[in-house]
Amino acid sequence: MSRKKQAKRFLKNLKKVVRNPNLTEEEKRMMLLEEQTLLSKERTVLSFMRTGLALLGAGVVLVSIFPDDLMIVVTGWVFVIGGIIEIVESSRRLRRIQDEVEKINKRLGR
Repeated sequence: MSRKKQAKRFLKNLKKVVRNPNLTEEEKRMMLLEEQTLLSKERTVLSFMRTGLALLGAGVVLVSIFPDDLMIVVTGWVFVIGGIIEIVESSRRLRRIQDEVEKINKRLGR
């Protein structure tokens, strides 16, 4: 999700939280801080995923361009495996963060 979309989502949620008469000021502030923190974590996880994709791509390029040099081929495969691991782990973390956002949305009655 782009920063612009995240900002729009945050502002939309801000309006809903502020207008909710059942919440105290402290609860409103804490919910907004939680959501802001989760959005920040989401951006971080997506950047890790982007790094994994870059490692995967670099590994494929190394293996395909230098098929005769054993050391470069091994390095390329290490990049590929590391990239795949990072993408899978980032996907898992992203799902967990999205579940936390859903819990906040349920608390707000969205």
